[in-house]
Amino acid sequence: MYSEREKLFTESTAILTAKHSLTTVPHIVYVNGAYRGADAIGDLMHDFFCRKSGEMKAEVLSSRAKYLKGNEQEVTKMSYVVEELINKTNIDTAAVLLAEGDMTETRIETVFRFTPEQMAEVRELAREKKSSAPA
Repeated sequence: MYSEREKLFTESTAILTAKHSLTTVPHIVYVNGAYRGADAIGDLMHDFFCRKSGEMKAEVLSSRAKYLKGNEQEVTKMSYVVEELINKTNIDTAAVLLAEGDMTETRIETVFRFTPEQMAEVRELAREKKSSAPA
């Protein structure tokens, strides 16, 4: 499945991160998401891909996932947060396209299906981006 080198790299990175203080220097650990070794990292990768909390190996992740996925209020709240994030990203993207002249307002409104209020926000952001762009 994985070469010894890939497994060694993953394990070494995790061990080095654990031995050093994470408060002094930012640390990033890259792990192949498909890794499913018989160790803590393999279990964690398994849990990240589980659709049901009952299939997870780590109790702390399982209980939190069960709460968040099993509580209708939390699911609704998270859906709203994701929807807002998507809308903000689309507005930011459209503002860049408009500011750089890559798309017209009409095309942006059609492609992104923006409301008049969202288009006003796109226009305002595009103006800001144009005025702050280096000459």
